[in-house]
Amino acid sequence: MSDWLDNTDNWLGGGSGQKKNVKKKLDDNIDEALKKQPGVPYFVLKCPKCNSDKIRCYCSTPPVRYHKCNDCEWRFKSVEQELM
Repeated sequence: MSDWLDNTDNWLGGGSGQKKNVKKKLDDNIDEALKKQPGVPYFVLKCPKCNSDKIRCYCSTPPVRYHKCNDCEWRFKSVEQELM
């Protein structure tokens, strides 16, 4: 049982800079993954009646979402579209 402990140096991260190397490798992997994955655009919805951005989604059945303005209580819907 103790054979694997004898073969590992600083297995608890005791001072050899091992944590820095692991963190750098993780940061590099995250950067590569972000470059490969496309971003999702975010559009701020505003009420078509009062132009307020205080909006709540009360029902979501994609691609249609139903919203309600918290200021004037106007109800409206948005439709999700595929970006090209």
